[in-house]
Amino acid sequence: MHASKGAPLGKIQTQSLPIELPQSNHFPKSFCVLCFDNRCSSLTRCRYFAFRPLVFPNHATNHHQHMNDADSNLAKDNAVSMTDLFQNKKVAVFGVPAPFTGTCTTAHYPPYQRLQNEFKAKGFDAVVCYSVADPYAHYNWGLAMGNDFDSIAFLADADGEWARSNDLERDYTGASLGHRSARFSMVVEDGIVKAFNLVEDAEKDAEVLLQQA
Repeated sequence: MHASKGAPLGKIQTQSLPIELPQSNHFPKSFCVLCFDNRCSSLTRCRYFAFRPLVFPNHATNHHQHMNDADSNLAKDNAVSMTDLFQNKKVAVFGVPAPFTGTCTTAHYPPYQRLQNEFKAKGFDAVVCYSVADPYAHYNWGLAMGNDFDSIAFLADADGEWARSNDLERDYTGASLGHRSARFSMVVEDGIVKAFNLVEDAEKDAEVLLQQA
């Protein structure tokens, strides 16, 4: 994933990985945030560690990191690598299907905003709001929600590659949203997912994740 200050998520260069996740909504075992494999012990050992940075609109900062000359127009975009986001950090990530939609706006995001200090008290270095969406819509949703982007990073997975690679893509065509991410949340420590939830009660998700920290 990618994060820049005040920016939403782009894409990770990974191959499609068949992942069989447990049927339970809760995942007690640790697994890698890149490949969702519980045998992978760290970001640097992950077979998907080599990925291109995520690209975001140039709206908040002018710096970028981990760029390759071969990557098109990255010099004009903000990007932070998965390593920058997760390595040596404790991060709370919650995934929403789409910005500006009802449940995401009224039930899922507000508790995370309200409980920012509680997450900090639990030792979290960052809270990330992830969505399969274009970064412009996701960023402006954050603005509309009164987010200052220092408290919660809004990250947009523009082509849904991370969600698709980890079997988290869902078809919301019936709701005119196309293919998006499942609603989920996770605790990530140094690139390892320590707790994972497929969220059914969006309003209680932030409290549940705090209890799992």
